[in-house]
Amino acid sequence: MFLLKDELSSSAIAKLTAQGAYTLVSSTDAAQNDGTSDDIWLKRLEIFKNVQNKLLSYTRAKAASGSLVILCIAVGLFSLASLLTMNEYAVLAITITFALSSVSYLFTAMFCIVITEQRDHIKIQFFESNHELEAVEKKLSLVERGSNKVVAAISL
Repeated sequence: MFLLKDELSSSAIAKLTAQGAYTLVSSTDAAQNDGTSDDIWLKRLEIFKNVQNKLLSYTRAKAASGSLVILCIAVGLFSLASLLTMNEYAVLAITITFALSSVSYLFTAMFCIVITEQRDHIKIQFFESNHELEAVEKKLSLVERGSNKVVAAISL
């Protein structure tokens, strides 16, 4: 869950942060609370990197379950087309694999949509604060658009 600074008081933001909600506050408030604004940019980059890694893992799981669905359908159609007699345990195994991978595909597809929205929200926050994300040479950099100055960078 992402919140803007103007939506809640600082005590409510601290409670939500302790519960796992991410807050994106202005750098002046962050400098007063956490020390420097560079720390805030690094935290935001870490949040973006974590969301991106989570999206990649769910995308891989979605691809694996989709492959299993297609494989089960192909085996089933091949056995019907060639009129091969299959063991009842093989048919049961293919049916169970098809059902579980179909459900898994649906859930991972929904998670991918939600995580993509989170990633896009973070990108919009960077864009609104006049910054761009660049991934070059295994390093994620936050560049200020006006001066092309690297504000913060973390390794991927």
